[in-house]
Amino acid sequence: MDITSEHHTALVVALSVLLLSYIVYCRHFHPLASVPGPFLASITTAWLAHAYWRQDWHKYAIQLHKQYGPVVRIGPNAVDVGDPEAVKVIYGAGSKFFKGQWYGEFCSPSAGRARRTLITIADKTEHKKLRRMIDPLYTLKAARESEALFNEPIDFFVQQMNAKKGQVVDMADWAVALAVDAFTSMTYGKPYGCLNEGQGDDMLAFVHNNWMPYTWINALAPWLSSLEKRFRNLQVAAKVIATGKPPVQIFGWVAEQLKKGYAACDESGRPRRVLTMLERSIRVQQDHPEEFGRDSVEAHMFEVVFAGFETCGATIPKMLYHISTTPGCQDRLRSELAAVKRPSGLDGLATYDELTQLPYLNACIHESYRINPITGLSLSRKVPEGGVTMNGFDIPAGIEIGITPQVPVSNERIMPQPELFRPERWLEATKEERALMERIDLMFGGGQSRCPGNVFAAALLHKVVAVVYSNFRVEFIGPPSDIRETNRFPVKWENVKMRLTSI
Repeated sequence: MDITSEHHTALVVALSVLLLSYIVYCRHFHPLASVPGPFLASITTAWLAHAYWRQDWHKYAIQLHKQYGPVVRIGPNAVDVGDPEAVKVIYGAGSKFFKGQWYGEFCSPSAGRARRTLITIADKTEHKKLRRMIDPLYTLKAARESEALFNEPIDFFVQQMNAKKGQVVDMADWAVALAVDAFTSMTYGKPYGCLNEGQGDDMLAFVHNNWMPYTWINALAPWLSSLEKRFRNLQVAAKVIATGKPPVQIFGWVAEQLKKGYAACDESGRPRRVLTMLERSIRVQQDHPEEFGRDSVEAHMFEVVFAGFETCGATIPKMLYHISTTPGCQDRLRSELAAVKRPSGLDGLATYDELTQLPYLNACIHESYRINPITGLSLSRKVPEGGVTMNGFDIPAGIEIGITPQVPVSNERIMPQPELFRPERWLEATKEERALMERIDLMFGGGQSRCPGNVFAAALLHKVVAVVYSNFRVEFIGPPSDIRETNRFPVKWENVKMRLTSI
């Protein structure tokens, strides 16, 4: 045997010993060694990256917790918790758990520059400060005042559905178009125009393509996300230089609306009126010029529109599917809506305040949130100093810990027959039971990190469900297996074929 072969052999032996030592450490001496979970998950982040890459984590997580229990090790330094009581501990008011690196890699899609937003800020003090500044933008009063801006897109949606009455339409595409136009109207006072064609032009593909790096690549190694993002920004810049146009049509449109918004301000730079989200945000900028500059306004506007259309665009077809395929559901809902529907079309439709007083409609909305949460990955946080004990397992500081939203709402003790869409469960629950059911709902996040725009999303969803079932009978076409479900962080349905006919 020559010297080269001896060196190769020694290297292989050394690497094998190192690998074996690492595996033994992870399995027997690591602080998470006693936490059950798949073997590969305990020794490599590639297991979770692959699980996310399959785009069915929201279903797989439920199986994992049934197999391993309430605390499951999903990475060498990561756990997923299924105990409903953990929602308050991890995300509740006063929780010291903080966001990990994943959130820091997220940035405004407008230019690829990292901007400090509620999504990206991990520092609790900084997050609280920004939240306090923009909270007035998201009050129920603000939602009431902006509600009229939703009406034009909803009215046009009804017109389009009337024109296609009796035809088969893909509600997944129409829902995205409606959500985009509704949130651009609410934000800028003018709808973008997706409802003209019934689809989201190049935005849907853009957002789909950009979610994947934030899921499986980040699960594998967060620093890879940083490299991928820089490479993607170079691609975007090259496209802009080559074409002279923004990479996604709406970016140029939004930039123009921002210019118009600022141009409409008075001599002191303050909006002459305060109705749209942009006008309200400019007012915040004027009140807090150092902490909330024009860049912050721009990033905030993109966040509102993209978060809004992602959430509502994905939720509307699921709501209509469940309501329309559950025997007796749409007839009962229509009867309840008849009590508040007025004769003059959309302008006479009940307000959001009135709709929230309808028990069965609210039950349908809550049950839709429960059975199909929009977020399909573990909402990770870092364990604070001192560690935490979860269901008898000691979890040290610095470990990634999170809850997959679909898991607690599938708990059979709290939600009997969780696989069934059953709005009645919300009407039959006691006050204490309902409080628990609402607390474990992570549709819009949890506790301090709950999406502040949830009141606007709820207003739109209530109005859309109300107007659809007040005007149409909805029929799902085809077997459920025809629906294509993807999970790239938001869980979306595609190919949701429906037929709307006269009542």
